[in-house]
Amino acid sequence: MTCPNGPGEAIAPIIKPNNRYKIVIREYEVESVKQVLWWLIAGSRGGINRARIILALHTRPYNANQLTRLCSLDYKTVRHHLDVLKKHHIITATGEDYGTMYFLSEQTTANFEEFLEIWTQIDVPQGVREE
Repeated sequence: MTCPNGPGEAIAPIIKPNNRYKIVIREYEVESVKQVLWWLIAGSRGGINRARIILALHTRPYNANQLTRLCSLDYKTVRHHLDVLKKHHIITATGEDYGTMYFLSEQTTANFEEFLEIWTQIDVPQGVREE
């Protein structure tokens, strides 16, 4: 992998105390949106809930409290997933504090078909996909 900070500049894995490797995903790394979505939805814990939030935000913008009610999740859980999605530029936020509204990023909107492709391929508990 290379980083746009300079040609040929490698992205080094971070070695965790338990000897597992983690590649840091940033806005300008070479991973495609599809790769980031696969990792966030299918490759990490909480992916189903992140996918549900993405689906909700595809229909219209919501704040965290509205998403809590819509997705039947704990407020802190929704905030965590929103922070993860925002960090990886899947969503954007407008406003401050309680009234912050969340939207899909332009990048995610442009690649929404790829998200749907991932959503149809992952194992989703019965009843969740129909929500």
